[in-house]
Amino acid sequence: MQSDIDMNVDDEVGLTVCHYKDQIGKSISFSKLKSTEMHMLPKSVAAAKFDDIHKLMDVCQSGLQSIVRTRLNALGVDYQSHSELREILDSQSFFESATSLCSSDHLLQKYCTEHTNLVSPVPIYVADNENTQLVGHYVPVLPSLVHYLQHSDVWASYQKCDAPGNVMRDYVDG
Repeated sequence: MQSDIDMNVDDEVGLTVCHYKDQIGKSISFSKLKSTEMHMLPKSVAAAKFDDIHKLMDVCQSGLQSIVRTRLNALGVDYQSHSELREILDSQSFFESATSLCSSDHLLQKYCTEHTNLVSPVPIYVADNENTQLVGHYVPVLPSLVHYLQHSDVWASYQKCDAPGNVMRDYVDG
């Protein structure tokens, strides 16, 4: 049975699939950072949380793939002959492929440095006591400020002066 649906798909669909995976990867990366840095969850708790999210997303993906495949077959559409549809409907886990770039601590650090202008903490070697190095960390202030001030809303807020003349807005020691 021939379908009335036009299945001529242009290159934008392929880019959309890649874009979708990139967005999932970006969301997972930020969620991982929030779990460990902002909410200060231990790594074992964060790992268990993401294993649960992985299972949940795989169940959702599998169910949706099954529904769409069934509907396309009922319409007489051979999705196997279209690379984009085949990629979407036959992939095992979007979650795994989307998060492959941030699946370890090292890869997450690399991903965040390349995609989010992350200013990494710098180690400070404080002392060496009986063959044990004491290490502290600090985040460089200047690169962090430069990054924040590149955002138009932050810069606009910084430039905004709506206080009356007799109200002190800031303090400069001089």
